[in-house]
Order: sequence, then C-alpha cells, then structure tokens
Amino acid sequence: MPPFPWRLVTVDIDGTLTSEHGWRPIAAARGCLRAYTAYRKALLAGREDENSHLRHLFAFAVGLTPDRLEPILQRTRRVQGIPETVAELHARGARVPLLTHNPAFLIRWYCDTFGFDGGSGGWGLSLRHGRVQPPGRVVADKVRGLRTLRREFGVPFGRICHVGDAWPDARLAPLLGGFIAFNPKRPAVARVADATVRGTDLRAILPVLDRLRPRRPLNDARPLDAPSNTREADTAGGRHGIRRP
Repeated sequence: MPPFPWRLVTVDIDGTLTSEHGWRPIAAARGCLRAYTAYRKALLAGREDENSHLRHLFAFAVGLTPDRLEPILQRTRRVQGIPETVAELHARGARVPLLTHNPAFLIRWYCDTFGFDGGSGGWGLSLRHGRVQPPGRVVADKVRGLRTLRREFGVPFGRICHVGDAWPDARLAPLLGGFIAFNPKRPAVARVADATVRGTDLRAILPVLDRLRPRRPLNDARPLDAPSNTREADTAGGRHGIRRP
C-alpha cells in the first residue's frame, strides 16, 4: 500500500461526529426546544444567516457551568468509533484537529474525550468566572479556521483532507487536497466531495482516506458560494469543487 498521503485530517463536529445537531440537547436542557426548532427552520429557509443562527444557539448555553455542560455533552448522540478513528490516523502519521463552528470550550471537551489534536472554531462564546458568557460577535468562518490550522501545523493545503457533512464544509473543497462528505445532508455537498461515506461508525472513513489520492488545490482557489435551495443540484461542483455555470 502507498504511504498514507494525508498529514492533516480536519473533522467537523455537528452532524459529522454527532448524529443529532449538538446544540439540540443543550436547548432541550434549557427548556428551549421550540425556539431551537424555529431557529433551525429560519436558517434552512434562508431567513437568517449562519452568524445570527449561531448567536441564537449559543445563547442557550449562557450561564451554564462546565459541570452542567459535561453531562449534556456526554449524552449527545454520536457516531461510533471516534477515538478509534483518531488513534488510527495518528498511527498513520496524521494529526487530527477539529474544524467547527463550535466555541473553544466545546473543542477542548472533544479533544480531552476523544483525543483530537486541538482545533479551530466559532468566535464569540467564552467561559468566564466559571460560566458561559453571553455571546459577543459570532463569526461562522471555516475558511479562516482552516487557514489557522494550516499555519499552526505547517501543512500545505494539498496534504489536508476535511471530513464534514454540510455546505460550510463543502465550500472548503477548492482549497484542499481532499474533502470527504460523511453523511451529507444535501445533494450539493455530496456532489462537491471527492468521496461520500454514509454510516454510523466514523471508522468507515479510514479505508477511503487510504485510497484517496490528494489532488492539487486550484491555483485561484476560493471557497464555494452556497447553492440556492432550488438549484443546488445544478450549482454543485464535482471533484475539484468548480461551480458549474
């Protein structure tokens, strides 16, 4: 078998590691499921953008302490095989950070629990004096996060493969050597991916990563624009993430 080509495998959290949106259990614990559902519908209908949506979700955690957050995180439904997948990728010589919209204290919990190598996430939510503070300026920017991780680990974009499920993950495809759609929620995400994997165990990505050869990121690579709800099949991009006219 050829040497493992990936030096950095970045992984999304919500919808990729979790089999439910990770903020739904937090909303439920605060008695806010109705508001959570309304915010999700507004996002999917295009009535609010990702930044305002995250600000609404982050507000569900305000005032919580780590002691109250941890049992909520522990009972969140997730796919199987997460620590095993991270360990196998480490054995292949890759580092495995998280690339997410979630705040730093959630990234730390996933690192401590499953062995991820740090990560980059959303800005605007923090712990202070032992409690989650009201959100400040929330930025949903995985492109910024990806560039931060590339600098931190010193890995060229062409040796990075990202694993995610949604359009904020897919729009990174032109910047990378590879993108795996894991249980993608929209056809456009699968169409942009270099490979699509469906299942309930994260270890299913391992043989795909072994076989997948890095492609050269586009010289003028830019993140993809989100497709419209009505024409996503027409605007999705194929293996190199190039939007069709």
